[in-house]
Amino acid sequence: MSIVSRETPTISGWHRVIVPEPRPTSDVPYHHDRAPGQKFLVLADSVVRGSPIYVAARRVDRIPPEIPRWLDPHEHDCNSFYVFIGDGPRLSGLDAMVTLGEVTFPVTSPSAVLIPPYTLHHYWMTAGAGWYFQITLRPEYTDSLVPPDALGQRPAPTLEEIYQAARSQPRGWRFIGPEVFSMPGVTLDVTEFAGGGAPMAPLPPAAFGLDVVLGRGGSGLAVDYACGATSARLEAPSALVHVGERPVVTAPEGSGLLARIVPDAPFRTNGG
Repeated sequence: MSIVSRETPTISGWHRVIVPEPRPTSDVPYHHDRAPGQKFLVLADSVVRGSPIYVAARRVDRIPPEIPRWLDPHEHDCNSFYVFIGDGPRLSGLDAMVTLGEVTFPVTSPSAVLIPPYTLHHYWMTAGAGWYFQITLRPEYTDSLVPPDALGQRPAPTLEEIYQAARSQPRGWRFIGPEVFSMPGVTLDVTEFAGGGAPMAPLPPAAFGLDVVLGRGGSGLAVDYACGATSARLEAPSALVHVGERPVVTAPEGSGLLARIVPDAPFRTNGG
């Protein structure tokens, strides 16, 4: 099991360490195991009861030429996001193609694609290496899926509405937020750490957030964090869910990324 405990907290001010669980790509509908790299389930209601979002990550070290398509077109009844983070300088180095409705377009990291509700979509990676996030604004991925007989009934939005490069900011990069997409329902900030033992730049505070520690390009990252009265070390890949806490994070060893995902929806402390 990937977490310390799945019990729902009954008071504010708590945190939980998660070791993302490797999963087959086919563990959710429309996905097949021909996909490159390794999928990890990071957060869902089945991981931490009460979570309002689903987050999966994929580590890709190599994309074979002529890889067969592994994702069938589908729709969600809520906002969802594709996030591309490359291993190259300034998070470049991961390329993909995305189809929304009848429109297919190239994507290069660092960037995010918003998939609005009831928009037929799929993607495939074409070159490079790095990390990919799938974020869906429902407690479980399958909760969001539109029935097959209702697919393809809405036109796709314009490219400017759905595909945006990450915005550089003092503490790193903003991939998702209200200044990037209209009413996204979630924010995603990424801080890059290149070693040397310096403190990691602070991430924005959040009443409920998910911090994900990731290695890059064969290098690992270990960070120390203090959350409330406790402290621990997180080694990539790992994550921290925090509710009503503001974790203080430093990075004394290695290189990599720390991503903070903050949904607008509150953590459901009653689990319902």
